[in-house]
Amino acid sequence: MCHRRFQIRDRAGLGVFQKNLARPHYDLESDMISFHAVHPKWCGPIMCNKDGTFVGGSNKPNGVWHFSDDQRRIILKWHHWPTETLNVSEEGFQNDSTRLVRSAAQFLGFWPGFDPSRTCFAALREKSLSVASVWGDSVSFRVTDIAFSGENVQIKHDGRNFDWTLNSKHGKAKWFLGIPRIEHPCALHVPLFYFDCAHRTPPKRIAQKRFGVSFVARNIWCGNLSQRRLDLAIALSKWFPVAVPNHLRPHFPSGSKAEFYDVADKCALLEQFTFNLCFENTSAHGYLTEKLFDALYAGAVPLYAGDPYASDYVRTEGYIDCLHLSDGEVVERVAALEKSEYCSFVESERLNLCSVTTFEMAERISAFLARIAKSDCRT
Repeated sequence: MCHRRFQIRDRAGLGVFQKNLARPHYDLESDMISFHAVHPKWCGPIMCNKDGTFVGGSNKPNGVWHFSDDQRRIILKWHHWPTETLNVSEEGFQNDSTRLVRSAAQFLGFWPGFDPSRTCFAALREKSLSVASVWGDSVSFRVTDIAFSGENVQIKHDGRNFDWTLNSKHGKAKWFLGIPRIEHPCALHVPLFYFDCAHRTPPKRIAQKRFGVSFVARNIWCGNLSQRRLDLAIALSKWFPVAVPNHLRPHFPSGSKAEFYDVADKCALLEQFTFNLCFENTSAHGYLTEKLFDALYAGAVPLYAGDPYASDYVRTEGYIDCLHLSDGEVVERVAALEKSEYCSFVESERLNLCSVTTFEMAERISAFLARIAKSDCRT
């Protein structure tokens, strides 16, 4: 699995702010307003959140911010540097020492701490598009340019837009990115891993592993695989050590080999064991989240079930496909591999088992955006 950081270039014209300087306007309904910052001590992306906080990049120059009443000045109260006032400019805001270059894209409804510059969304920065996560309350019943989903939403194309539903939320979008897989020229299938996890650098060295299975799950009720993965974890715990979060303790019988942990860092737990039980909530075409990739990232053999086409992204020798195996058959597979070299193979080759690298996915997204710019997705 190859992880590559995406370089955001500082150049004039990046996200040029086209509004009249006398009457600047920013959409304050957006969950965040994105800039590229050029500061005497740091250069990188800044996300100004609706709650008045902002988040910087790798050096974490965080703080709080607000606009002046006329939006012609932005005040940045850095946690580690002196407070600054920047005046509106053609590109965004600036003063004698610091410049904020407007990012054209608007991101709605994303998770706290979401940073598009550290994901494949970096390719969207120069596009004047509204991008909505289906989880966000602010996106319901709105028509956006692009909808993003990391969940198994109900979605169809009505001839003009994608019409999506997730629980009680509903919205429309011209294009669709994410999961599940939609066979339509205006949609691009991108597993969740490539958005939220691909910026991480894999550990250079993994500690000596114990033979056993790690199992981390919050949802044990929703989805056609949620109960089955819990049942499998219980079955495995009759024979092997199974590391389980404390909140699942009531589901495991006394006398099992289950070990209970307060899981503050999922990947740190996965790194300790040779196997990871990583079923999706649901088995559906294209429903491929971060779970399979997290196991590989930690050098653990994935016991996976979910997307029947996961092999489009991970080589088949990199995981055990449990979708059509019984609990007894999975137990037998794990037992047979205890003394084999397979676990060592997955750990040593974990960076090469992903058949689509983050860089290749970024190229797919860039090509997709080029089609949008050329209106190739007209119905």
